[in-house]
Amino acid sequence: MDTRKSVKTSEPKISEKSLAYIWQYQLVSNLRTDDGEELKVIFPGRLSSDSGGDFKDAVFIIGNNLVYGDIELHVRSSDWYAHGHDRNPAYNGVVLHVVMWHDNKSPTKLECGSSIPIVMINSLLNRLHRSANGSLEPLNISKTSCTEIKSYRDRDNLIEILVCAGRKRFSDRVIFYDNELKRLRADEVLFGGIAGALGYTNNKMQFEKVAKKIISSGLNNFISKDKVAKRALLIGTAGLLPSQRSSINNEILMETEAQVLEDIWRETKTINNMNFMEWNFYRVRPDNHPVRRLVALSCLIDRYSQQGLSNGMLKLIKEKSENKPYRYIENGLLLFCGGYWSNHIDFGFAKSKKTAILGRGRAREIIINVLLPFAFAWGEFVGKYELRDSAYALYQQYPGLQENQLTHHMKTQFMKFTGFALSACQQQGLIHIFKMYCRYRNCTECMVKVRC
Repeated sequence: MDTRKSVKTSEPKISEKSLAYIWQYQLVSNLRTDDGEELKVIFPGRLSSDSGGDFKDAVFIIGNNLVYGDIELHVRSSDWYAHGHDRNPAYNGVVLHVVMWHDNKSPTKLECGSSIPIVMINSLLNRLHRSANGSLEPLNISKTSCTEIKSYRDRDNLIEILVCAGRKRFSDRVIFYDNELKRLRADEVLFGGIAGALGYTNNKMQFEKVAKKIISSGLNNFISKDKVAKRALLIGTAGLLPSQRSSINNEILMETEAQVLEDIWRETKTINNMNFMEWNFYRVRPDNHPVRRLVALSCLIDRYSQQGLSNGMLKLIKEKSENKPYRYIENGLLLFCGGYWSNHIDFGFAKSKKTAILGRGRAREIIINVLLPFAFAWGEFVGKYELRDSAYALYQQYPGLQENQLTHHMKTQFMKFTGFALSACQQQGLIHIFKMYCRYRNCTECMVKVRC
């Protein structure tokens, strides 16, 4: 059965923002794919401005199959190809294409070659109203929070649940690092963790891949090189030097920074590098550009090259000051780079002003997600229990980090926390609850329901 309909030239106007609103609050019913299969939405996903799909972590049923993944929305199905998503690996995680009008006879194909189902929702037009400029907009509806949370009258109980969830997330990270320490040296484990944290959501796996390649080639040999050589090896291994990218023009190749790094890379005669097409650049903030973050990684590793990466960073926890100890640790990660990279986000692309190559916000993320759970695992591993206990105490008292899309989404669910500042542990609790329960709509076993 083919449910596709031709698009009329007199179709009303509607924005993707309105379409996203429709999907987010599920002003839809009786959905079917372009192949005629029934679709039941369990969780529409969380709205995202990162690269890839418009909604992340959606859950739905097509036929008898439970499907998890991202969702991309377009006014017309042909926009998928018009926007180049079929050539962008960032969209390989999309599992459903939601459109107002299906005007393309071709299936929606991903960069990896797979096809995904299309759902057309123009039958919803009776749930919209026409604005003054003639465009269609969804009627306002009330935003609802988790039904379990709505039943709470005591915010302190919810706070305790978040603390419990935050401790569980920390414990899971400790288990991960404990397993890593059984197969790798401490410096290698910490190097991989920091690399992943610098990749953010958009390029986390890519940064981890670079780290694995460096480790397999010999991390000690890499650390022993000077700062510029480290920079060349990291960017070259990532496949992001100017000569490795077809889109870079000759003027950039002639820049001194590019020439120096290219010469060092050629001397290594290394061919075990990534392809630049593996990287995500779409919707990535300038300061989070992969090349700039690789430069930050090279600078951070160089800072601790003499004393050893793990020794140097664990020393920050041991020597912390009593007054706001987290500030002392953060300062050990802050990086201000001079020269070319003080204001460049990529080769040939300069910013209007100089900024830190690794700022306080990212330093805090590394401390919470990598350094403290690593320190706990290492302290347990080698019997340095004072270090272990200190890392855990720091985690529980650490002030809140900058809110991201996921914590904002979950805080909206916990509507009692509007205007309320959460600690880092409590924020990690929000993330844990989402990833373990909300993402899969596993409400019956959720910590909020069972009260820890």
